Amino acid sequence: MEKVGYATFTVKDSTGKIELVDNSIYLSPFQEKMMSTQADFIIQYANFLKTEYEQKGFKIPEIYAAVDLANLKDTFAPKKFILPF
Repeated sequence: MEKVGYATFTVKDSTGKIELVDNSIYLSPFQEKMMSTQADFIIQYANFLKTEYEQKGFKIPEIYAAVDLANLKDTFAPKKFILPF
């Protein structure tokens, strides 16, 4: 079985700065494919992006796909941020 997904991320900080993330800077094509189809990887990547953008000078960055993912923790609970295709 093959899954297909697409994930775009936007970073917004407390000063109003906004930036669209180029996933290819941080992930190989295979990693991006896997991340976009698995909820736990999406959360892990969002938390990675939060750290990256803090280091780039963003103040309290929020990482958005459909919702702010920066403060979500990976659990076995249903992922409410996953929307139907």
